[in-house]
Parts: sequence; C-alpha cells; structure tokens
Amino acid sequence: MEKKTADKVAKINNVVAKAKEETVKAKKMAEEEMKKIKGDLTALKKKTSVYIKKNPNKALAFSAGIGVVLGAAAAFFAARGRKKK
Repeated sequence: MEKKTADKVAKINNVVAKAKEETVKAKKMAEEEMKKIKGDLTALKKKTSVYIKKNPNKALAFSAGIGVVLGAAAAFFAARGRKKK
C-alpha cells in the first residue's frame, strides 16, 4: 500500500516538475516576443513621426477622418442606448 502511494506521489512530483519547466519556457518565449513587439512598435512610431513631418496635411486629414468616424460611432451608440429605455 505504501509503495503505491509513494509511486503516485513520485508521478505527481514529476508532473509538477515538468509543468514548472514548461512554464519557465513559456515565460521566456513570451518575454522574447514582447521584446520583438516593443521593437516593432518603436520602429513604427519613428516611421509615423517621419511621415507626419513630411506630410502634415495628409496626417491632419487622416486624423480628422478618424475623429469623424469615432464621433459618428459614439453618437450612434448613444442614440441607440436611449431608444432601449
């Protein structure tokens, strides 16, 4: 009886150890991906800044367009919410 219990405990400990190893691997992979993403976003930010400096009118028009779309969406949902009451 004690042998079976000891075997079960050993199996559980092995599973726990493997789970910890996999967790450490996953964490390292996630950290590496976060570094890549951060680098990509930094590069995109620089490209965007350069584009805005070279094309201020286009950037302004694009921003205004986005503002209009977001404003219209907000108005739509606000009006829709009032009708349900």
